[in-house]
Amino acid sequence: MALPSASLEKSSSPTYASLFPENLAHTTSSGALDSNDGPLAYLIHLYQRAIKLEIMADSKAIKLGVRRPALGDLLLDEDSTCQTVSALKLVIEILAHPAKILAGSTPLPEAIAASGSHVTLPFHLAFQQVRAVLEQKNTTLFDVHKLASYDYPNFCYQNFRQKDLRAAMLSGSGLDPALHTLLLDNETAAKTDFFKTAYGVAGSATEALVAISDVALFRHQTGLSEQDLYDLLALKSTDDGRQTGFSTTVKRSQHLPAASQTEVAASQVYGASFINNASSPAITITVPAESSSGPQLTNVSASHFDRLHKLIHLHHFLGLPFADVDTLVMSALRAEGQTKDFHFTANTLRAISVFRYLHRDFKVSAWQFATMLGALPVYSVGQALPALDTVLGAQAANGNDSNQTRVIFDDAEFDLDTDAGQTRPRWRKCATH
Repeated sequence: MALPSASLEKSSSPTYASLFPENLAHTTSSGALDSNDGPLAYLIHLYQRAIKLEIMADSKAIKLGVRRPALGDLLLDEDSTCQTVSALKLVIEILAHPAKILAGSTPLPEAIAASGSHVTLPFHLAFQQVRAVLEQKNTTLFDVHKLASYDYPNFCYQNFRQKDLRAAMLSGSGLDPALHTLLLDNETAAKTDFFKTAYGVAGSATEALVAISDVALFRHQTGLSEQDLYDLLALKSTDDGRQTGFSTTVKRSQHLPAASQTEVAASQVYGASFINNASSPAITITVPAESSSGPQLTNVSASHFDRLHKLIHLHHFLGLPFADVDTLVMSALRAEGQTKDFHFTANTLRAISVFRYLHRDFKVSAWQFATMLGALPVYSVGQALPALDTVLGAQAANGNDSNQTRVIFDDAEFDLDTDAGQTRPRWRKCATH
């Protein structure tokens, strides 16, 4: 047998590298974006793991395709992986996806501006952007109207009844167009789709009224907290066992003359007067004897829920306590001459515009504005003192001013020309307040 040729080189023998040559163009370093131990591999593994867990879940599970429907189509590359995205942007994108489905062919900003079931809606994006810029500039829409109007003298003395001024005051209220329309629509409760539009509750008017009377559903649809609901109705937050419902938190000033105490301290008188149309029986909360049924709103109708809908949205816009909003609205309506079937008018919105201006620039409170429009409030809710007691001062309210002659409200005419009218304590009280 012949020996192998000596010319056979060692390098010609088969090796792993020669049998399995590496393709350097398709390799990656450890920790790179597309490596097996890189961030993309980790994210893909988490996504696939979540999908496997969903297969084993029951029908009650809220799957990833519902919570983050766009996640499966997300492009993962160098830019998207290293890009910093704010949490707010992600939340907006997540919320916008199902909202766009509900809006259908209507552009999302227009659909949100026309929606009004939740307390935070309608949301008019363009108008909110204008308000944000004005707040940044520390000015108001009413001030802009004054500067931009060619009829500037209309904003001066003896020109307060000009048509242009009233239009400027109305548009300067700060109410966005949708909320403006909502407040002035006095036929809302009579519409067949009222409960669907206002509270998102379908069914006939009778069925929807029964459904939305459930406290849990009413709070869910409006976005009110439990305490917000009690404040809205001017009720105590605890059930005191009364069959007629929760007790009111309204109280009357002790300085009101007995002859003037013609009305009981109740929610329809103060604190929740508008939503009750200033008439009894007032809306209250009752707990049925059946354990399967939760607390219910009683003494309610479609008209009551229309008023509730309007006041809740106005409260959200003004940012005032419910009792102050009610005081502001009722004082304006009564100043217009309304005595029953209270409803918003253009004059009411102009009054709100003036109040917002005085509140912003001069810190005028709701009860002070109500006093300017008509009468000093003699009621209060909760722990707050009635405005009458506040005016008289703490000592007079508590009856501790034994060293001075107290002002007595007896419905009699007060004459400054008499000796009693010239006494220092009484004169000082009147001059101070």
